[in-house]
Amino acid sequence: MENIIFQHGSDNNDYYYMNKNNKHPEQKDYFLHNHDFFEVLIFFSGDADFIAEGTVYHLNPYDIVITRENEMHRILHNSPAKYERSVLRIREDFFRKYECENYMEIFTDRKTGHKNIIPSEAVLDSELIPVLSKLEKRIMENSDEIIIKCSIIEFLYTLNKLKDSSFAGIAPNKLVRNMVDYINQHLEDDLSLDKLSEKFFVSKYHLCRVFKEHTGFTVNKYITKKRIIRVQQLYKEGRTLNESALIAGFGDYSNFYKSFVSETGISPRKLYKN
Repeated sequence: MENIIFQHGSDNNDYYYMNKNNKHPEQKDYFLHNHDFFEVLIFFSGDADFIAEGTVYHLNPYDIVITRENEMHRILHNSPAKYERSVLRIREDFFRKYECENYMEIFTDRKTGHKNIIPSEAVLDSELIPVLSKLEKRIMENSDEIIIKCSIIEFLYTLNKLKDSSFAGIAPNKLVRNMVDYINQHLEDDLSLDKLSEKFFVSKYHLCRVFKEHTGFTVNKYITKKRIIRVQQLYKEGRTLNESALIAGFGDYSNFYKSFVSETGISPRKLYKN
């Protein structure tokens, strides 16, 4: 069961910080997912791997995990050891509002599933943990909101100084890594199993089996999720749903509608209206 030690978020929801633990984590509670915000996870204890877009990272205490918007990821618990971490979730609006867009670089200046981890050795040799402790102290003391936001900006500044310390992790299968990269770069193209099989010189059976084994998704489900995410991005930028569906590779609005309802259980227009 998750225990939240403390938490704090802004009134306009541009950031959220929490410290929590789970004394006996069960894998069924930690599924593959994505966010519409940037996330920093400071790992304190547990026996777990982090998986992002087909890349696996074994976690050590004080490793820092970073994920960008819409990057598919999950925690894989190797045993029920106590899982402790702090998590900072921050939206793109925060960076723009406080004129620190360059601090997004650690999230955005990389491909999905690459360089998600800043190793504990680099973290502990830096000023990051003292800066984090100061942030948590100000939250616990219920400091003024502007003071807490200044501490978050200081944390992001210090985090970005460690950008070159991040490492690539282990791609469990070269085929999967190449497929993930190709799919993300060619969502608007024909990504049928026949085309992918031809592109990577493997049978459809082998391609499907290996991809599902290492990502937790079938190839088609992964493509559908990524295309839905792309539609959401385009819609936010001001395009219509029809235009967005075509650009994202659905072919027409009808295919997008069916896929969206299958994934979410609600029509896209109703969800976006709400």
